[in-house]
Amino acid sequence: MKERLLIFLFIGILLALAYHLAMDLAYEHFFPDSRLYQAYWYGPLLAVPALLLAALAFTMGFFRKADWADAAALAIVGGITVLTLEAPYSCWMGCF
Repeated sequence: MKERLLIFLFIGILLALAYHLAMDLAYEHFFPDSRLYQAYWYGPLLAVPALLLAALAFTMGFFRKADWADAAALAIVGGITVLTLEAPYSCWMGCF
């Protein structure tokens, strides 16, 4: 179980960073002047990554039966989502 948690953590971080990079590139190309997209930032930057990470955890075998690994997987999902949130949002507001 510990091995699956570590694999989930590693793959989750890589996929979260790839997702945020792709969203940043899509934002710069398609929505650079969209105030609506900036007003509803929580959809593509908070809800979608959390759902994708939860789906990844489910496909890796978590959430089948209730035990301590499910709580750890939820903590990993929350941690990755919150820790990767701030960089693209603050840069869209003009960080440099």
